[in-house]
Amino acid sequence: AGEELRAAGLVLRRAQLDAERDTAGATAARLTASGRSGTALQAAGLLDTDGDTTRVRVDSLRLSTALQRWRLGGPASFAIADGGFRLDSLALRTENRSFITLAGALPKTGALDLQFASEDVPVADIAELLQLTGSEQGRFNLRARLEGTRETPTLTSSGELRDGFVRGVRLDTLRLQARAVQDRLALQLELGDSRRPAAIAEASIPLILGLDGRGVSLPSDGTLRGTVRADSLGLDRFETLTRGATGARGSLAVDIALGGTWGRPQADGTLRVRNGFLAPAQLGDVRWRNVEADIGFRGDSITIRNVEALSGANRTGRANITGWVSLADRSNPRMSLQLTSRAFHVFGRREIADIDVSGALTLSGTRRSAVLRGALTADRAIVSIPELASKDVISLDGPDRFAV
Repeated sequence: AGEELRAAGLVLRRAQLDAERDTAGATAARLTASGRSGTALQAAGLLDTDGDTTRVRVDSLRLSTALQRWRLGGPASFAIADGGFRLDSLALRTENRSFITLAGALPKTGALDLQFASEDVPVADIAELLQLTGSEQGRFNLRARLEGTRETPTLTSSGELRDGFVRGVRLDTLRLQARAVQDRLALQLELGDSRRPAAIAEASIPLILGLDGRGVSLPSDGTLRGTVRADSLGLDRFETLTRGATGARGSLAVDIALGGTWGRPQADGTLRVRNGFLAPAQLGDVRWRNVEADIGFRGDSITIRNVEALSGANRTGRANITGWVSLADRSNPRMSLQLTSRAFHVFGRREIADIDVSGALTLSGTRRSAVLRGALTADRAIVSIPELASKDVISLDGPDRFAV
């Protein structure tokens, strides 16, 4: 028994494993575990060895999440021998349409054929198993197949996320196509309507699957190629940054080409924001309107041509940022950034403070030895001091003190 079980990124606590070996040498095992958010797992099976072959049979498996219950569709058998394994269809299903299946073989020599399929799987179930906080929404389908040999494997995959809301970003429909052959991974992502996607990302990434013992790796000297394009991506997709807006929240346009190597990636292109609305939750009741941004990418340098915003109910506050960042030395980037502000609302949490500032700051140098110069003035600052729950009052006219 143990307080916490971690495997493949999953976190379960209060895990207990009971095992009993019979006279024939087979071991019957039963596992029970629960997660921090109420996830419950029950599994039972049999383990047997014959020479260098280990056989595992899973007879039952039940996984309960906040949304639904997953059950094993039927007994699943594993055979592990000579550095490879074979799996006869592990299938998990729910009373709804959701299912996950894995079947095939990954031998040490010879042809590979391992297939994975999932249908209508809630993102919230995966987030619960991974113990992620926040509200994760949507359902996804995913297909993947591993073929070839260990020396020259081929991995193909396709998937779709529907009605997604992941880590504060609204992803109505996100489609994935991927293919890994030899030392390259070709990847394509499309966001939005397939007839006219709101954003498209394509990349060719250096990837060595390394099933022959080398291990999976991303070579730092492997060439990187790709593009990211979005003509007018609504900022309303970023709900954690645009909460509270009643009308249009602005748009984001991106046109960036990726190059260089995995160890030293480079980017060329532009990123622009037009008529944006931002309300960062961590800053409280702050509303930044008319946000405009024009940022350029050239090789390993980023030029902030202009980032500006207005604040306040009457939009009288203003802030502006310009400058550049050089990533030639990624371990210690160089920068020169200038900020100017006039009565700009920077913080608004009633229980702590409400502050507007004016002034100018310059941040220059490297990350390890940056120098900040300038001054800011609080044009308006309301600081909340919590009332004391109780007060100890000392009398000054008692018999043991001077009378006042």
